[in-house]
Amino acid sequence: MCASCTTTASLTRWPSTDPAKILSEERLKKPCQRYFKGYCKFDLYCNYGHYSEQELKKLEKLVAAQKKSKSRRRKPKKWPWKTHHHAGLPPSLRPMELAKLKTSNFELNWG
Repeated sequence: MCASCTTTASLTRWPSTDPAKILSEERLKKPCQRYFKGYCKFDLYCNYGHYSEQELKKLEKLVAAQKKSKSRRRKPKKWPWKTHHHAGLPPSLRPMELAKLKTSNFELNWG
């Protein structure tokens, strides 16, 4: 089996699974002799590993990079739940007064 075929197959084998989970499971398995000779009829259900050492090293790098990026992420700052009164704001930026909103006639006093 060619090297590019195994690399492509490994990338699409479990597209929605966590790479850390795949790495931990595949590290416990012995290499599948059938797969590395060319074909394993059990495919995803095989009890043996279908990842080469090079692919496992790539997975290790990917997992390490993901851990590093997660540790760098900052939590977004939350907006204050209260609005503070600032003097001198134009009417469009002042907090709405519901009492005035009920008494407004938008057809006559627009703008």
